[in-house]
Amino acid sequence: MKRSTLAVVIIVSLLGLVQTIGGSLASYFASRAQAAAMALQESDSSFSNNSLERDILELHRSWGQAEPFAEFKPDAFQALGRSAMLMAGIGSDYDQKIYFLCQALRYFADAVQASPLRPDFHIALADLQYQLPHASRLCGGLPFDADAMQSPEARLNYAVELAPQSVEDSYNASVVYLTAGNKHAALKLLRHNQETNPLFTDAQRDYVFRFITSETDLRVGIPRTYPEILSWIYHFYYDQPNEYRRWRSTFEDALVDSLRELESRREDHRIDAAYFSSFLKNIAALPLAATSPKLRPRLDQVLATIYQAEGNSAWGELLARRAERDRLPVLKSIIIDDLSPLRTMLFAWRPDEEYRTASLDSLGRSIGVFVPEGSIPTMLVLESQTGGSRLRTTELELLGSNNNLRFHSLENSGTWQSYLIDGREVFVFEFTSSPTRFLKIRYTGAERQPKFFNRFDRLIQVYGETQS
Repeated sequence: MKRSTLAVVIIVSLLGLVQTIGGSLASYFASRAQAAAMALQESDSSFSNNSLERDILELHRSWGQAEPFAEFKPDAFQALGRSAMLMAGIGSDYDQKIYFLCQALRYFADAVQASPLRPDFHIALADLQYQLPHASRLCGGLPFDADAMQSPEARLNYAVELAPQSVEDSYNASVVYLTAGNKHAALKLLRHNQETNPLFTDAQRDYVFRFITSETDLRVGIPRTYPEILSWIYHFYYDQPNEYRRWRSTFEDALVDSLRELESRREDHRIDAAYFSSFLKNIAALPLAATSPKLRPRLDQVLATIYQAEGNSAWGELLARRAERDRLPVLKSIIIDDLSPLRTMLFAWRPDEEYRTASLDSLGRSIGVFVPEGSIPTMLVLESQTGGSRLRTTELELLGSNNNLRFHSLENSGTWQSYLIDGREVFVFEFTSSPTRFLKIRYTGAERQPKFFNRFDRLIQVYGETQS
C-alpha cells in the first residue's frame, strides 16, 4: 500500500475514533445533566427560591460540561438552550437575562444547523425568535447574522411540514403560535391535533376552549371527526349554552362533516359495522341531531340501512320514509290537568327545539302542537327516553282543531304504530289525510308516576311537507 493511501486511512480512522469518543462523552455528560434535571423535577415542591436557583445553576453547569462535544449529539445543543432559558428566568438583572437569552439563541441555532430536519429544534428556535425580535442589536458577538435568519413564522410552518403527523410537534407549534398572537394558525393545528391524536386529554381540550371567543374561532378550531365532535358539542351545550345557541349553524356543519368522515371510514373498512352503528346512534342521540335540517335527513337514511341490516326492518323502513320529510318547526304546549280536552285551549307555547324534560303519561295530561302556516304534517312521533314498554296505543287520544277553541277526534285520520328501539319506546302516527293546525295528544291512562318522558324536542316530533 502506498504511503499516501495509508495516511488517508489512518486519518479517516482517527476521525472516526474522535467522533466515537466525542459522541460517547456527549452522551455521558448529557446523561449526567438529564439526571440532574430529573432530580430537580422530582424534588420536594416546598423549596425556597434560593434552593431553586441553586438547582438550576447546577443543572446549567452539568449541561455546560457537554458543550464541547455537543456537535456529536445535537440534542445537547437543544438542552443547553433550554438550560440557558432557565437561567434567564431566574435572573433579576436585565443584562444577565439578555445574556442568557442570547446564549440560548446560539445553542438553538446550533441544534438546527447540526440537525436541520428535526421539527422540535425549529419550534424551539422560532419560539425564542419571537421573544427576541431584535436579536442582532441585543446579542453582540453571535457567530451568525440573526436578522438574516429565517422568520419565526416561516420556521414554524417548515417545522409542521417536516412532521405533519406528529401530534407532539404540532401541539408545541400551536402553543408558539398562540404566544406570537397568531390564534388562527394555532387553532388550525390544535384542531388537527385533536382529530389525529387519540391521547388528547381533557385538560388539553379545556385549554383549547379558552381561545374560542367567536364563531369564527369555532369554525377554525372545532374538530370534524368522531368522537371529538361529541366532546365539543356537549361542552358548549352544558357549559356555554348561550354560545351554543348563537353558533348552532357551525355545530351543525361540523356534525355533517363528522358524519361524512365516519361514512368514509366505514367504506374504507377502517371501522366495522358494529362500531359504525354505535357511533351513528350516539350522534343521533345529540340534541342538535334531532332538529338539524342539515344533518337529520342524511342520518335517517344511513340509520335506516343499519336497522334493516340488524333485523329491525319495520323501523328501518319508517326512518327511510322520515328521511324524505321535513322536520316541521312547530310550537308545543303542555296542559297539566286537561279536564275538558275538547274545549281546553292550548297555551304557553314553547319552540320545537325546547330541551327541557317533559313527560306524557301523567294523569289528565295533554301535549299540544301548533303547525305553522305553509306546513303540512304527515307524521307524528312520540319518543321516550326510558326503556321498556310503558304505554299502549289505547291510552293515546289524538285531537285536532282549526281555531284552538273546539277540538275533535282525529283517530280516523291515520293509525298509531308502536316500536321498541334500543330500549326506547316510540309511537308513530302517520296521517292519511291533511290534519288541522292545532293538534292535541291526550293521555287517557291512569298512571300517576310518569315514566314516558324525554327532552321536549324528542318527546314529540312532527314531520311533513313545507310549502314555499
